[in-house]
Amino acid sequence: MKICTPHTNWIIEALDMRGLMDLIRKKETSAILDGMGREVQVVDKRRGAEPFCPLAAVSTLICGQALESAGPSALVMEHCPLCELVRRSETKPTSRATLDAEWIHGAADDVQAFAMDENLIPKPS
Repeated sequence: MKICTPHTNWIIEALDMRGLMDLIRKKETSAILDGMGREVQVVDKRRGAEPFCPLAAVSTLICGQALESAGPSALVMEHCPLCELVRRSETKPTSRATLDAEWIHGAADDVQAFAMDENLIPKPS
C-alpha cells in the first residue's frame, strides 16, 4: 500500500495544523522515505529512542485501518488506501470527502497525542 501524492499532501497539511512538521526536517541525522519516495529527515528529541516521524506514523495508522477494513486483500492493494476507501464508499451516503478526511484527521490527532505524551511537542496550556 502506498498513499498517493494528493492524500500525502493532505496528511502533511493535517500534521502542519497540529504543529508536527518541526519533527520532519531536511539534513538531520536519521532518514526515511515518505510516501512519495522523497527523502525526509526525522528529528527526534527523545534520547536513545527510535526515530519518530509523524508522516510515517500517520501513514502506518491509515494502512492499518485499511487492513482492518478490507482484510488481507488490502495487502495486495496497488492503489492508495484512502483512494480505495473513497472509491468503495461512492455508493454509500457518506460524502467522499468526509471519509478520507476522517481517517487522515483521526490518525493525525492520534499522532499529535503521542507526540505530546512523549514531550516532542508542547501540550496546549
